[in-house]
Amino acid sequence: MKFQWFSYLDGADIRKSCGPGAPDRYRLVYNARYNEQVRTYEVELYEQTGRLVARATSPGVTLYQTDAGIDFGWQRSERRLDPGLTERFRKALKDSGVNGPTPVGLELISWGFYWVVALCEEGRFHFNAFVYPSEAFKRLTFPDYLFAHDATGVRVNPPRPTPVGERFLTTGGGPGPRDDNVDRGFLLRVDEDGVMGTTPLIK
Repeated sequence: MKFQWFSYLDGADIRKSCGPGAPDRYRLVYNARYNEQVRTYEVELYEQTGRLVARATSPGVTLYQTDAGIDFGWQRSERRLDPGLTERFRKALKDSGVNGPTPVGLELISWGFYWVVALCEEGRFHFNAFVYPSEAFKRLTFPDYLFAHDATGVRVNPPRPTPVGERFLTTGGGPGPRDDNVDRGFLLRVDEDGVMGTTPLIK
């Protein structure tokens, strides 16, 4: 179901496992109009080294549920991070303000462009989100780092203004039976440490 995707965005599994002694772990998700492209980046750091797993959907690929679990239709790549790459990753997050205040109440709309970041760092969980267009989105530097080390072969869908007339044409897509992929978008809102609520844009 789509609620599994919302839980993934929320970082529920990272939050649950985060605590003293846990490795630094990061989930960065790029929603590039949900029915066009979704990209996810999972990073685990162990002291000065780590691993980056990138996944991306080809434009138009529907995310759906199978008996074996969620089939995201991903193209996947993996990159080992040496100390230099690890240091640059941490710097990109810092320069982007990822550890800044969580924007409680920020709306994440499926037909838009946004990044969400769920992380466990030094045993503490934190969540942040950045919506296009905004000054906070404009200041992000970690996307360039991630895209540079993404070997999925799926071209990045760059952010662009969404005409008002197109805002309600987004298909549901996402985890869930195919007959649940009705023609409506959805809306999430950021709370203190993740996302809350799912509101269809068209009922």
